[in-house]
Amino acid sequence: MPKLPYYTQAYLDSKLTVAIKALSCKAASLAAQWRFGSINMIDQKKLEICYAQVECAKTFSILEKSATAISRVTADGATDVDSTILVNSVTISDSFLYGTTAATTATAIAAAINSLTSVPDYTATSLGTEITITAVTEGSTPNGLAITESGGDVTIVSEYFHSGQDGVTANNITEDELDFIFDNIASFTGCCYMSTLNASLPITAPNIIVTLNSGPSMQLNTLSFIELNSLQFIDIQ
Repeated sequence: MPKLPYYTQAYLDSKLTVAIKALSCKAASLAAQWRFGSINMIDQKKLEICYAQVECAKTFSILEKSATAISRVTADGATDVDSTILVNSVTISDSFLYGTTAATTATAIAAAINSLTSVPDYTATSLGTEITITAVTEGSTPNGLAITESGGDVTIVSEYFHSGQDGVTANNITEDELDFIFDNIASFTGCCYMSTLNASLPITAPNIIVTLNSGPSMQLNTLSFIELNSLQFIDIQ
């Protein structure tokens, strides 16, 4: 299964900003060596390569991504009538009944969604009592749409569609190659970086408050995530 796109524009911009700042600091360090009559030619060549890689990374365009949502089967409606799944009041599944368990019902719901071609269309997979529903058409249009059940035989709890992303269908460089570029720059400069919200990797834990030396609090929004390489922070004066 191919890896889903996960670079958003904000995520890409944040990585580019830190990479460029890190290379600027590294260039200043090499310039200081040159002023004192000594310069590491290998590091100078690496710096040139890293700057070329930054220019390559700038050509990356954000990829399209399909919106998804998860529904969970929680109870039998006990009416033994046909049910269907709706998105934004549009029927997206064939009819189904509650099975022997919530898990078997989730499997039946996923199959019912996949067996009907709706407009717009959706696909589904199930795992345990959860059904992951994915918009067939990529883009941000489904974001925020609600999932409901019609018929009353099954009780489901659903989240809204999210993470749909507008963009291009293909790039001249892949996201794996983009990762390699930023990891290479981080390795050379010793930098670390913190991303902005990455919608492909949601973390729903509450915010964490860290108090330093009984002074002002620092709040870490755990809807964002921090990515560090194994090297040290840049010391920016």
